[in-house]
Amino acid sequence: MADAAQAADALAAAGRLWLGGRPLEAGKALTVIVSPAARPAWAGRIVAWATARAKVTAFPEIAALVATTARPITTAEATAARDTLAATLAREQTSGRFNSLREAILILALNAAHLLVAAHNTAPPDPHEGWWFVASLKCVGDELDDDFAVDAWPLLRQFEHEGHSGESD
Repeated sequence: MADAAQAADALAAAGRLWLGGRPLEAGKALTVIVSPAARPAWAGRIVAWATARAKVTAFPEIAALVATTARPITTAEATAARDTLAATLAREQTSGRFNSLREAILILALNAAHLLVAAHNTAPPDPHEGWWFVASLKCVGDELDDDFAVDAWPLLRQFEHEGHSGESD
């Protein structure tokens, strides 16, 4: 993002897309303005909020992920968090106890873990991972209530990007 004015315009556009029910496009817009280094902490805050908002029985794997997004970690720790969440999701999906809200929360957390791993890679991050993270948040909201998108937007807009805080826009 070249300057604060462009970032503010992009954030406003992302907000219109998110609140207009177009989460994949909102994720695309947010991925442009949330730096790869800021994405894990941003995603961790959102996962923690969504899990609490959903009142889903706590997954220790999600609590561990949120903790890892709030501190410096190694590539191995990021990869382990992602792999643990993937295994937990697979167990949940094959348990025979279908619960779409629990699965949506796990998918959101797994997408956050992908952002965590991407922040530790030397290769350029795949922008689609940010898109899918935001879209998976919408899936959580689809399982809850109509106010979810409005309630989630203030968290989506809170990030740090090269000295620019989305929170102040």
